[in-house]
Amino acid sequence: MKFVPGKTAPDIPRELMEAQENDNLIFFCGAGISYPAGLPLFKGLIDDVYKELVVLPTKQVQNALNQSRYDTALELLERLFHSESRVDKHLVRKAVATRLTLKHDANLDTHKAILQLAKTKQQKYRLVTTNFDRGFVLAEPATLAMSDAAPKLPVPKPHKWQSIVYLHGIIDEESDPNSEHLIFTSGDFGAAYLTERWASRFVSELFRHFTVLFVGYSIDDPVMRYMTDAIAADKRRGYTHMKQPYVLAGVNTNQQSFEDACLDWEAKGVIPVLYDDENDHLYLHETLKEWAAYCRDGLDSIERIINSHASTPPLPPYEHDESVQLVVDVLKKNDKESFAAKKFCDVAPIEWLPVLEKEGLLAMSVPRESSILTHNTDYDLVKPHPTTYYLWSWLVANHLESKEFIEWIISKNASLHPSFIQRIKWKLEETSPKEPYLTFWRIIALKHNQCVFTDLYQEFPDLKASRDDLTLSALLKQLEPKIRFSRSFSWDDDQAPNIPYQGDVDIGIDNWHFEQLSKYYYEMTSMLLPITSLLKQAMDFWQLLGQANDKYDSSSLHLASISPHHQNNRFHNWTFLIELCRDLWNAAYQTNKPLAVAVLELWKMIPFPVFKRLIFHAYATSDCATPS
Repeated sequence: MKFVPGKTAPDIPRELMEAQENDNLIFFCGAGISYPAGLPLFKGLIDDVYKELVVLPTKQVQNALNQSRYDTALELLERLFHSESRVDKHLVRKAVATRLTLKHDANLDTHKAILQLAKTKQQKYRLVTTNFDRGFVLAEPATLAMSDAAPKLPVPKPHKWQSIVYLHGIIDEESDPNSEHLIFTSGDFGAAYLTERWASRFVSELFRHFTVLFVGYSIDDPVMRYMTDAIAADKRRGYTHMKQPYVLAGVNTNQQSFEDACLDWEAKGVIPVLYDDENDHLYLHETLKEWAAYCRDGLDSIERIINSHASTPPLPPYEHDESVQLVVDVLKKNDKESFAAKKFCDVAPIEWLPVLEKEGLLAMSVPRESSILTHNTDYDLVKPHPTTYYLWSWLVANHLESKEFIEWIISKNASLHPSFIQRIKWKLEETSPKEPYLTFWRIIALKHNQCVFTDLYQEFPDLKASRDDLTLSALLKQLEPKIRFSRSFSWDDDQAPNIPYQGDVDIGIDNWHFEQLSKYYYEMTSMLLPITSLLKQAMDFWQLLGQANDKYDSSSLHLASISPHHQNNRFHNWTFLIELCRDLWNAAYQTNKPLAVAVLELWKMIPFPVFKRLIFHAYATSDCATPS
């Protein structure tokens, strides 16, 4: 989720936001968070200390600085003063502590934001920092009583630890007047992480139980080097159940691409969340503050985002629209009450439909993926997520008269989830949309299992090899009519079609397959009654579509002649049912006259004109007595 606008602003992954909400995210803070408060980064600290002590860097020191080995540069400086007994051996440490002492009017907005993000549900803190400054204490004095400092560290387990851990010590004139507990030279790091290993043990335990987000570090930072080395060492020892760490890291795009920076961080075993570090890492500090405000304001913040960004139609390409991403992120928020979805339903126009589909929000489920469009019949196992339920209700309650919604349903090429169908039924019982929308939704609600959006054609039964009951049953299945919906179109591009869909009746065979059936009519006369029933069903569907009644049906348009004729173009394959009734009746009249006569009487009882046409054809082509 992007909390501040900007193409190169950091995009906080949803897994980090969820970890923060569940008290499982640890902010691991470096010198970069104190930069707005007037404190230097590691290299700046070294420059300041050398100037204060009036020492010119030696060749070895300069080499260390050129290689970003700042801890080594301070180690060399401290050795220099240790070798001269006339000088206070703690002079370097006191100089470091002096330079990192904050003024009372320092800008501590970033510290306050991180404290807000690090606050647990018990109103305590879980936070780690390698900084020595007292920024968190000045930002919130009460945190001093909830702090632990090196080398006395807690055990970082969820049920035991809730404090701010100063992993490399904290400036404290009372308990550590000479700053001997501060970790900043290569010797200090070696003891903490390699020989005594109290720091590496803390870090290893931390990564086993929590998701860690590094903030305020560069890739060359010595802390990152020791940290990633400690993690790698534990992995070599067989500790494979460590959680994946992340880092909020800036990229100088004048020197390096985002892709290269990502690869560099991943080589260290850390997933980067990158941003352009221009303007003194403004994106970092603003993101932390906005993220903290989002967590502090809770539902008010979510409602503000929805009202501000979801009430207007999104514009493609959606992935480049930061407003769209904000709305998507709050909708995907793991909220059992689905507050964002409720607010979204109050303000969002139908143009959000393709965004919701693309982001999978109409297919969220519990516990496994479902969809409002699914062939799965084990619906107890595909219970939709509450957010998805609300979005379905938004579609049904507000957009049944939407051409976009109907075309989207048609484009899905699948059956509808029963929970979605039920919502349509409830809505139709409450208030019905106007025509022609009402016809579409009534058919969807009442006959959804008999609607199709794709070709029905399947593998055709091998009638030549076998014409047993099983084969004939498979054939009848393919002859079963379905209502086919497709998008409507207009020959005039400037004029929208009056009906937002095209409704037809379709069966599962083509002209070639129909020609194959003609070879077996005399062996298939037992199918005359079932196929009569299928033709009646097809006419019922046409009646639902408003194109058939007891005085008119479309058979005369789709099949010009009941008798074989060159004008019968067979563009509409449902008419094969008419021709099958005709030919099977002729065959039955020759082989099983009682059956043919009985079917003829049945046709007289069916009101649709197509059956009257079949009756007259039967009398015209047989020696049956013509009815009076």
